Amino acid sequence: MAKALANLDAFYNSRLPPDEAARQFDNFNEQRIRLYGYMAMFAPQTVMDAQDKLIDHLLCISNSRKPYVWAEVRILALELINEVRRDVGIDKTDISYNGVL
Repeated sequence: MAKALANLDAFYNSRLPPDEAARQFDNFNEQRIRLYGYMAMFAPQTVMDAQDKLIDHLLCISNSRKPYVWAEVRILALELINEVRRDVGIDKTDISYNGVL
């Protein structure tokens, strides 16, 4: 997922050519389908819902149905991370981004 987010950011900041972005999207698409299957075997519905929100948002961006806004992507990514943290019992408290960007 980190590589997909980095590629998305690079593309929208004109650091990744469109043909390479298309290849990377195809790779992301394959990996997201595989990840969904793995997660569905072990993750609770709350984790799956957070994953769905993030992936749906990324797909809408890649299909030009939503604008790319990193802060919105970050919020959804943190929601997924927090659901995973609760599920695996690392910590029940949420983490948050406290930077300035």
